Amino acid sequence: RELATKSVVLLKNQGQILPLGPSIKRIALLGSACDAAHDLHHLFSSWDQGDYYVLGGSGRVVGVDAVSIRAGLHSHCSTRGCEVIVSVTDDVSLAMEAASGADVAILCSGATTTEGKDRDSLSVDQQSFMVLASRAISIPIVSLTIAPGSVLMPWANDVEAALLIFLAGDYTGLAFADVLFGVTNPAAKLPVTIPKFESDTIAPCKESDCHYSEGLHAGFPAFEGKDVTFPFGHGLSYSSFDYKLLALTNRTPAGAPSICDDAVMCITVRITNTGSFSGGGGAQLYMG
Repeated sequence: RELATKSVVLLKNQGQILPLGPSIKRIALLGSACDAAHDLHHLFSSWDQGDYYVLGGSGRVVGVDAVSIRAGLHSHCSTRGCEVIVSVTDDVSLAMEAASGADVAILCSGATTTEGKDRDSLSVDQQSFMVLASRAISIPIVSLTIAPGSVLMPWANDVEAALLIFLAGDYTGLAFADVLFGVTNPAAKLPVTIPKFESDTIAPCKESDCHYSEGLHAGFPAFEGKDVTFPFGHGLSYSSFDYKLLALTNRTPAGAPSICDDAVMCITVRITNTGSFSGGGGAQLYMG
């Protein structure tokens, strides 16, 4: 559970709507991915089957008690006194009806993948629902996305907050809930870019013999100069951090760990939590 929770990436938090406080009494939980099935019979019918909790393929580890987003929220609200109004279909009209009278709406989406095959596209399975519902619902919206890798999020500008997790196994729903309610302060960073346009990415290959000509011009370097939804390394926190460069040298500074002794360059940074939430901040270094 700790690993899953620490993997949740806070992509957006407009107006600091998160974490959800005690004033939030009614939560509308909307979309089929909020209550995604974990069908063991289906998964074991073929070695390459996957779902919203596990990657398909030879290296998969299939848990038996996957907690859905719906179950995770119910678990927290049972002790916090909040009510969860549920519409776990991808019907926008039903979602709007469920959201009426709620304090906040949570929209869920996801995608699956498997070993040895490219996904047909970077769209989530509920993309149309996410786009239309986020535009139609008038109360504050939080989007939750379960991703097998990079995905498109064309609804990002129409929601107040967005969280993303990469296939996280049994504790998916509890991990999201822990971050939503502030039990855990998110600190994860994106290991991929969330592109704005699929045309900016490497096209999928459906053949057995695939030729890639981009060389090292892949990953985040391929997006230089391009507009993206969320960049590589992006990830917010409920707190704020100050980063101060203390030393940049090829010698071990006084008080620095001995690991610097064999380093070509030793960089010493002080990270200070300047906010009101306890949490961790990760320093990132990019070399051109």
